[in-house]
Amino acid sequence: MHNSRTRNRDAGFTLIEIMVVILILGLLATVVGPAVFGQSETAKIEKAKSDVLKIHETAELFSIQNKGRVPTMEELVTPDSRTGDTYLRGYTTVPRDPWDNEYRIVAGERRGKFEVQSNGPDGQEGTEDDITNMTARNEQPK
Repeated sequence: MHNSRTRNRDAGFTLIEIMVVILILGLLATVVGPAVFGQSETAKIEKAKSDVLKIHETAELFSIQNKGRVPTMEELVTPDSRTGDTYLRGYTTVPRDPWDNEYRIVAGERRGKFEVQSNGPDGQEGTEDDITNMTARNEQPK
């Protein structure tokens, strides 16, 4: 038969046990946390690369159908008066990159040439971390 002291001791965790669990959770967070948060930024960059390639492909189709004219982002998301479809399917407003900035189309020097751009993680235009259809394909600009 158990007395009341034995039952109370078996009923819960000791302070030492709780501290050990907290220590283990803290160590796990220190080791796993940076890896998980680092992957989050990598995922955003990969999403932006995928988006600029999709937008560029759609803009090329627009350009071909419109005698080499470079489209604006607004033209790609404006519904066609006859069909109601947009060139950039699934969008009725200019899409935003993972850092909440609008993608943009910049006309090139030659007729019909253009680049789709995201400002990248820093949100600043013209910096090293910008993502374009060229950098997304790991190409050098021509």
